[in-house]
Amino acid sequence: MSPLRILALVGTALLLQGCGGADHPPVPLPQAVGDAQETKSIAETPPEPHEATDRDVSYAILARDTGEAGICAKIDPLAVQGFGFNPPGRQLYSMRARCHFDVALVTGDGRHCDEVVSRSTPLLDGSAVSREACLAEVGRHKRDDVRRNGPQLRAQPVLERMGYTSDMIPAALIASETDASSSWDAFYRTLVDTPDFHRRLALLPDLTSSPRPTTDVCPPSYVSRPGKPVGFRADQWCCADLNASGSCDDQEPALAVSLEGVSMEPVPGMPPAVFCGGEPLQLAVRLRNSSDRAIPSGAGWVELVNLNPLEFGIQDEELRVPISAIPARGEAVTRFPSLTPKGAPDRGLTVFDPRLLLAQGDAFLGEPLDLSVDWVPAGSPRCLPDPASRQPRR
Repeated sequence: MSPLRILALVGTALLLQGCGGADHPPVPLPQAVGDAQETKSIAETPPEPHEATDRDVSYAILARDTGEAGICAKIDPLAVQGFGFNPPGRQLYSMRARCHFDVALVTGDGRHCDEVVSRSTPLLDGSAVSREACLAEVGRHKRDDVRRNGPQLRAQPVLERMGYTSDMIPAALIASETDASSSWDAFYRTLVDTPDFHRRLALLPDLTSSPRPTTDVCPPSYVSRPGKPVGFRADQWCCADLNASGSCDDQEPALAVSLEGVSMEPVPGMPPAVFCGGEPLQLAVRLRNSSDRAIPSGAGWVELVNLNPLEFGIQDEELRVPISAIPARGEAVTRFPSLTPKGAPDRGLTVFDPRLLLAQGDAFLGEPLDLSVDWVPAGSPRCLPDPASRQPRR
């Protein structure tokens, strides 16, 4: 075993030495005396605390919002969370303990504090999440304040596992938000105190079952990511395959290219100046390559923001389309699928913001392109037979 490997093992063990409590004794230092003894030492080492997954965090928020302590049992007992820059006392805590702590606050029932066990290390102080601290806080907070001031649930993946669908979201909630995630979050807030929602909590998987649905959940132009994810989010088990190669774009060496020198321009009439609800919305952008390198198809994608896909009965991923191949010193047009709204709201002037991203990056390139359209009901007198002849609202 190399000296660096030994040092890394010793450092990790020292950090976790203080993570024990009555249920979790300190982790022993590994004995690095040859490969055979290292294997034996690791086999005898108790499971170590690990960072909470988004499923653990989601369950803690659900328990807090519903007051249902039974959800805390679905959280991995070794899942921990915290940040070194948090105030002393809150730099490290068990997610299961935090779950019971918050349930005690929202219900006013101090018996839940018996399940709160603090965690600390020589470097991280978690003493503020303890049985004693919990009992001291019970009865001092309003339920709505606890729910409002804590972290908020990313509702869509959780609600979908509970059997809710986008068709159940009221049209008013969809029209009032500019993205699907916000519509799902607003929908969640209308459900959380209903008896039906509490009954559906039993549909959520526990530690003995996979969070991954048995059906294919990957949206169009996405494929299953290798491995066994433990979270709820579809982006943990699906990855973009915008060039239709059958593998994840972020793992393809051929797509590790720069888009430096590529700029976006509008395409006249796409969208039209006036869009009448009920007819297909056509959107496209022209990409111009000023470099001496050809850009392969799928090396990036154009994503529409400021548009709620639920208004068109589609998913977020369908507002993201791969770029076409662009020759050196040439150009290409990237078109979005035709979008037909489910309703006909009078939204007035709407600005769509196409943005360019690398297939192997997570940051937008350059400035977004503002595409303005005047969105009016289908029966408006301003909806002339020829879309090209329509004039925007003055």
